[in-house]
Amino acid sequence: CMRMKMFAAESLEAAKALIFAEMGDDAIILSEREVPGGVEVRAATDKMGGGMVPSESRILTRLGANPAPRLVESPIRNRVRDSLLWHGAPERFAERIADAGLNGGFESKEPGSALAAGLDSALT
Repeated sequence: CMRMKMFAAESLEAAKALIFAEMGDDAIILSEREVPGGVEVRAATDKMGGGMVPSESRILTRLGANPAPRLVESPIRNRVRDSLLWHGAPERFAERIADAGLNGGFESKEPGSALAAGLDSALT
């Protein structure tokens, strides 16, 4: 599964720094164009899942931080998290919403219901 994202920056070098920080060293640049005030660069990676999209945990790992171990693993929770990450949600937000969908013993068999419960729990 490939993930593409558009990045805007003041220069191509700045855009590349953003791309590789978020998508990892395996990201490829698909296109670039000049726009008023800078450039737009489309990049892609074929890596999915927690820790890669975006790669906040990679940055924290490089800085020596260790994420807390996951106490509950659920395929539905992971699917909600991965879907949010694929759409560009920050990793902490995706983890929080996916975990909130499981709080209170709620375990849906549908990712849409788990996502709705997670958003409802986080926003109310």
